[in-house]
Amino acid sequence: DHVSYLDDIISDYQVNNIYMPYILSDPTNVSLKEKVNALDSEKLALFKDEDTISTQAYANFFINALSEPNCTIHLNVDDDDHTTNNKIVSEEYNYEITFICPTLEFYTNTHLNDGHAKNAVSPVIIIEYNGRKLVYTGDSNAYWNSKGELKTTEGNEWFMVQRIKQLYGDDSDFDVLKVAHHGAGEASSNKFLDAVKCEYGIISCGSGNTYNHPRNECLERLKAHNYTIYRTDLNGNIKCIVNATGVISFEMEIDATQEAEYIPAD
Repeated sequence: DHVSYLDDIISDYQVNNIYMPYILSDPTNVSLKEKVNALDSEKLALFKDEDTISTQAYANFFINALSEPNCTIHLNVDDDDHTTNNKIVSEEYNYEITFICPTLEFYTNTHLNDGHAKNAVSPVIIIEYNGRKLVYTGDSNAYWNSKGELKTTEGNEWFMVQRIKQLYGDDSDFDVLKVAHHGAGEASSNKFLDAVKCEYGIISCGSGNTYNHPRNECLERLKAHNYTIYRTDLNGNIKCIVNATGVISFEMEIDATQEAEYIPAD
């Protein structure tokens, strides 16, 4: 669910800008490895090679991204002082997209030896439109203890909180959260929810999935922060609409709320 089918999108459309992780593809598949090695050397030199991703899905995306003609590659990496501000602004359509990126130091100190570390380089964006802010978190995760103390900096919610406060202030109000990592237990910490202060949460998760997403501990935290929650396992496809005056509405394939099948944590 990270990059699958993005290679097809790049093949089917002329893509002028691609925002992607600062991570080199090193596939185990011999044919794909040859294709990666044959890519433009200057573009390959942009990427960190201390840690790599070996999956076929990432290789297919990586190859097509670096092969796309007339396309600029933007790496989701911030400088250590958080002065880089990757932003897309459309004056014509009145929206802004801001990227919350890991720093070079984070990439250097993070080793992609498990799924948690790979999820920590998820792209995080904030979309602003007509006075509303929507937060998209990918598979972000956190490692806080029960006292709210940071246990490790392997997750990325800790620097997301710092960067969001720097960009928007301590008391800035957000509106809609695409809940991180399908509602996993180690994501959407209280520290993060305190920082973004959204009213609505959308959880993308498959019905009856083997990971038991969303986890009850995540749902408990969202409910404690007064979220109205919508879930794809209960609601099917969910469309969030922000109209020209900033009014937020939702259209769902199935008319069911999260509360209808909410099970409290043990």
